[in-house]
Amino acid sequence: MATIYGMSILTVVLYGAFLFCIFFGAFLEYRDVNCPNIFSTNCGYGMGAAYVEAKPCTDNKNNNKNKDDSLNVLLDKIKITAKYDINSVYWRRILIAASIVSFLILYMFSGRCPTGIEWVTAFLVTYISFYVMIVTFQYWVAKPALEQLDILLDQVKEKCDDKSKSKK
Repeated sequence: MATIYGMSILTVVLYGAFLFCIFFGAFLEYRDVNCPNIFSTNCGYGMGAAYVEAKPCTDNKNNNKNKDDSLNVLLDKIKITAKYDINSVYWRRILIAASIVSFLILYMFSGRCPTGIEWVTAFLVTYISFYVMIVTFQYWVAKPALEQLDILLDQVKEKCDDKSKSKK
């Protein structure tokens, strides 16, 4: 069987694919967290795709609030900001974490670099475990809390609408 540096061709190909996926996933994650979209040049802190639409209006000179946003717009921006975690893309984070964790566990227990097949198998088990854990947490904890937030913000809108109608 053909080898490269003592590893089978299959192992080298799988290692290459994993490394590519890890670095490409990290690149996409960085762009998602720091840019409104993948092709944007307007990137930086607080410019993430999941919440950039919710940026508060500010005056660039002295950072004072503008009067541009109505109460309803501000409440919608609060909803968008609060839903950041739900709107995030998890497969990339899980791919990166599962690749690293599965490799490290195999390396620590066997004392050698795992073969490509061992790594793929451990990766799939780790990926599925992490994914199920995060999605379950979102469904049972984050989703009900955000539904409650939606109701509360709608109630605030109604109260404010009622007050503005009574003043007229």
